[in-house]
Order: sequence, then C-alpha cells, then structure tokens
Amino acid sequence: MTSRIIKSILEIKRETPVLVCIDGVDGAGKTYFARRLTNELKSVFNNVILCSVDNFHNNRDIRYQKGKDSDIGFYEDSYNYSKLISNLLMPFKMGTGVYIDSIFDVDNNTTNISRAKEVSMDSILILEGVFLQRPELSHFWDLRIFLDVDFETTLNRNINRQIDKSRIGLKEEIKLRYKTRYMPGQKLYFKQADPKENANIVIDNSDYNKPLITKYKAPNNGNP
Repeated sequence: MTSRIIKSILEIKRETPVLVCIDGVDGAGKTYFARRLTNELKSVFNNVILCSVDNFHNNRDIRYQKGKDSDIGFYEDSYNYSKLISNLLMPFKMGTGVYIDSIFDVDNNTTNISRAKEVSMDSILILEGVFLQRPELSHFWDLRIFLDVDFETTLNRNINRQIDKSRIGLKEEIKLRYKTRYMPGQKLYFKQADPKENANIVIDNSDYNKPLITKYKAPNNGNP
C-alpha cells in the first residue's frame, strides 16, 4: 500500500519542494504511519523531512483560555498556525530560505525553538497531525492523506496511550476529556473542512498493521 502512495508522491512535478500532510483524529495512528511512510520513501528518495504539528502548540494559557473542556478551544487555540506557516510551510512552499521545525515543547510547556535549516529545492516535506486541512492550511498541500478511524477505536487507543496518561491522568479523566473536548473539537473540524472528502487518499487505519486505501485521487502535478 505504501508503495502506491510513494509512487504518487514521486510523480508530483514541482520546481519547489513537495508538501504532504497526514491528517486524522487523535489516536488515528498518524505518527506511526508517517514514520513508516518516511522511512520507506527515504529508501528511494534521500531528501525527506518529517515534522509534526505538535511542535507548534500554543502555550497552556492560550490552549485553555476557553476552558480545559472547550471543544471550540481545542479546535481554535491548540496550535500557533501563523508560526507554523511562517517558519515551516511557507519556506517549503517557496523553496527558499530556512525553516524551523519546532517552536514549543508541549509536555513541559516551554519554548523550544529548533535550529534553522536551509530549505532544499529537491525535498519532500511530510507533516503529520490534526486539523491539517483547515482553511488557512489547505492550499499548501500537494498531497493530502487522511487516516480514517472511528471515534470508539481512537478513544480506546487514547485511554491506553502513555502520552495521554501523562498529560491527562486516569482512565476516567481521559474519557471525560475526549468526550467533552477532543471528539467534539474534531467534529467542528469535520464540519468546517470536510477533510475526508477533500483528501487525495483516505486510509482505513483501524488496524495499524493492515491499513487499507478506501479512496484514491491522484494529485495533478502538485495541484490536488
């Protein structure tokens, strides 16, 4: 399956870098899938950069300014999109200058600005994370991949995920937060951006080890 996606990425014709997003709800398996795709892509193309939107979180005061259980707050205030665009997406889209792939350490709630690196014209950027097809980001992508997993499955994954235990707490606290903040926030995103419909590739990732492509629309030379 990944070979088909790699073929699609390599067939995109641009004079500037190719930008790929891996989108999906919390617990859809984006990080694992993105790492696997990146590693396999690097076996045939050297200059692949993998980044996560989680490195562009806002600080805790901004994220929770509407309340820890606010679904609107989750969707609107979780990430610093202006910094994501100016420091990462725009340099790659233009194919010039330098980029920064991290500005914040969400676990320690501290600024964490990575070393600036030069953008190479002959490169592929893969960004994984939630909300990547929202309006202010949608025009950056040459290929949009959406991992489709139902909320019941992702909730069970998050209950057992170590990062959620460390950030949120006990099982019942995780379930409450997901039902009041994270799931409704994702539904707001679905309503505004319709990411599954607008993705080039939709993958049923209910089984990490058996991802299945359920929709495929080839990009048009970098203009999906």
